[in-house]
Amino acid sequence: MSDRFLLEKSFDVYIEKYPQSADGLVSVALFFDIEKNERLAEKYGRFVVVFHCLVKEDGFVATNVTTRPTHIPLPSNWRISAELTFDLNVQGSRRLPMGLLNLIHNMPVAQESSMYVQKRIASWEGYLKIQEQSADIPDITTRYSTLLFNDDFSTVKITGCEMNDKDWKSLKDMSVKLKGMDQEIGKVLKANRSASTVEVEIHSYMEALARRQRLDVPSKEVIFSNFATLSQLKRLRQGFKQLENGSAANPELERLLFENKPPVKAVNSQAKLQFHNRLNEFQQAAVTGAMSAEDLYVIQGPPGTGKTTVISEICLQNAKAGLRTLVASQSNLAVDNALGRLLATKDIRILRVGRTESIEEEGKKFIEENVGQYWKDHTLQEVSSQIQTRNQRETEIEIEWEANEQEQERLQQQLARIEAELEAKKKAQQQYNEARSIIEEHNKNIHGVEQEGQVVQQLIQKTEQSLRLLNDTIDQDETFLVEEPGHDLFQKELEDNQQEIVRLQDSVALQVLQDEMNELKQTIDMVSAECETWKEEKKQKEAITDRITAAKKFDSLKWIILEQNLTRSLQVQPLITKLDQFRERINSWIS
Repeated sequence: MSDRFLLEKSFDVYIEKYPQSADGLVSVALFFDIEKNERLAEKYGRFVVVFHCLVKEDGFVATNVTTRPTHIPLPSNWRISAELTFDLNVQGSRRLPMGLLNLIHNMPVAQESSMYVQKRIASWEGYLKIQEQSADIPDITTRYSTLLFNDDFSTVKITGCEMNDKDWKSLKDMSVKLKGMDQEIGKVLKANRSASTVEVEIHSYMEALARRQRLDVPSKEVIFSNFATLSQLKRLRQGFKQLENGSAANPELERLLFENKPPVKAVNSQAKLQFHNRLNEFQQAAVTGAMSAEDLYVIQGPPGTGKTTVISEICLQNAKAGLRTLVASQSNLAVDNALGRLLATKDIRILRVGRTESIEEEGKKFIEENVGQYWKDHTLQEVSSQIQTRNQRETEIEIEWEANEQEQERLQQQLARIEAELEAKKKAQQQYNEARSIIEEHNKNIHGVEQEGQVVQQLIQKTEQSLRLLNDTIDQDETFLVEEPGHDLFQKELEDNQQEIVRLQDSVALQVLQDEMNELKQTIDMVSAECETWKEEKKQKEAITDRITAAKKFDSLKWIILEQNLTRSLQVQPLITKLDQFRERINSWIS
C-alpha cells in the first residue's frame, strides 16, 4: 500500500469523526474518493479504501484498513471532504495543520448524530407502521357493467361491481385502473354497496380519453389498488433513512427539525417587490418572506388560500432576479397546477421532470425530450409574431404616410386656392374701384344711353314683325307639300314594305314547324325501335315459357331457371324446396 502513497502527491478523502474513547483520544475514518484518486482506483476500483486512524498532533496513526462497496455514497452531512498529503518519511518533526485539527474538533460525531436522529424520529416510525398496515391490502379486481360520466367528464360512476363487504369498505381513496389500460384513470371518491356503484374522480390527463369514449375497454374489468399510498409511504421511509444516514440534501435539516431553536438565518431586508399576480396582503407577505429567506421558509395554509398562486409568484420573482426554482411535490397534479400558472409567462423557461404518463398534457411539452423543440417552436412563433406585427405596423405606417401626403397635398391645394382667392379678391377690389369710376362716368352720359335704348327697341319691333312673316311662309309651304300628287307613291311603298315584313315572319314560322316535325319523326323512329325490341323479348320469353311447359323433369326446370337467371319468387321458392325434399325421400325409399 505504501508504494501507492509514494506515487501520489495528495489524496481526496472524506473524514468522518468517531466517538471519543475513554482515554480521550479522538479517532476518525478517512474514506478515499475512488472517483478522484485515479491511481488508487486502478488497483482498488471495486472498493472504497477506509483508513481508521487516531488523531494526534503530529499526524494520523492508522489502526486499521478496511474496504466498503463503491455503491454506498461517500458524501454525508456528517463528513467533510479534504485534500490530504501523506509524508511517510517524517518522524515526528512536523505537526498536523491547526486548521485541520480545528476542523476535526468542530465536526459532529456521525454515530451520535445518527442515534440522535433515530431517537427523534422513533415516534414517526410508529405513525408510518400504522399507515403501512392500513395501506397494505391486495389489489381488488372485479367486473363491471357500464361507465357513466358526468357532464364535464371529471367523474365517472362504475356500475355493476361485484365485491365482498370487506372489499367495499376498503375502496375509499384507492387508485382505479381499467384492465387493458396502462395508466390509472383516477381515485375512488365514494362507494355505494347497496347500488353496486363506485364513483371515481378522473385524473385531468385522462379527461380527453373519456370525452372520446376511449375508457370503455372490452374486458369490462376494473382494478382497485393502493399502490399510490404505498409509494408515498415508501418515499417517506426513504427520507427518514437518508436523514438517519446524514444524506439529507440540506445539511442543516436535522437541526431545523429537531432543535428547539434551529439556526435559521435572519431574514434579509428586501426591497419592495413588484408583484405579477393579484395577491392579498397575506400572500404578498409570504412571497416577500420567501424571497428574503437565506435557507428555509415554510408557508402553511388550508386548501383554497392561494398557495399555488404564491408558488407561481415566487417562480416569477426568482426568474426576474436571475435565479432558478425547483418545484417538487408528492403529487404530479400539484406540480402541474403550479406549472399551469406559468405557461402564459414567456420570461420563464420550464423543464418538467417526472413520469411522462403521469404528467398533464400541458406539462408534457416541457419534459426533457420535448422542451428544446417547444422553446424552439415558441421562439419561432414569438419572432414570427413580432415580424408579422412589425410588417403589419410597417404597412399601417405606409398607409398613414400616404394619407398624410395626400392630406398635405390637399392642404397645399387649399392653400393655393386661398392664396388665389386672396389675389382674386385684390384684383376684384381693384376692378370694383375701376368699375365705380366708370359708372360715375357713365352716369354722366346716361341721357345718351337712354336715347340709344329707344332706337334698339324700335329695331326689336321690326325684327318681330319679320319673324311673323317668315312663319306664315313656312305654313304655306307645308300645306303645298301635303297636297302634292307624289304622296300616294310614298303611301304605296309603305304598304309594300309592310307586306314583305309579314311574308318574312311567315317564313320563320314555317321553319319552326319543320324543326318540330323532324323531332316528332325521330321520336316515332325511336318508339318503333323499342317496339321491335319488345317484340323480340316477347318471342324469347314465349320460347322460355314453351321450354318450361315442355320440361318433364324437375332438374330441367331448375337448369332453365339458372340459365336464364330468373328470380325465384316467394311462392316458387318453397315449392322448389318441397320438391327437393320429396326427391330425397323417394331416393331414400329406392335405396
